[in-house]
Amino acid sequence: MIWPGKGSLRKDDKTIFYSGNRDGKFENGVGFVVSENILPYVKDFQAINERMCYIRITGCIFDLIIINCHAPTEDKKEDDIKEDFL
Repeated sequence: MIWPGKGSLRKDDKTIFYSGNRDGKFENGVGFVVSENILPYVKDFQAINERMCYIRITGCIFDLIIINCHAPTEDKKEDDIKEDFL
């Protein structure tokens, strides 16, 4: 997902939660596509940066946290990798 900023939008019977570049550029980005039958159980969505986000889903016994990370490719600078993940 390469949408700038962060947020959610509804498309047909799905909701898209996304976290993109905060500079308004259409590059990088992560997110989740959630069907309408799971949506009532979504407790939280957090956009960490354009490469990381997580969603918390209510379960029967405990909550489930799913983390989405997009690792930079080998052509990225070492400093950029450290800044994003360390």
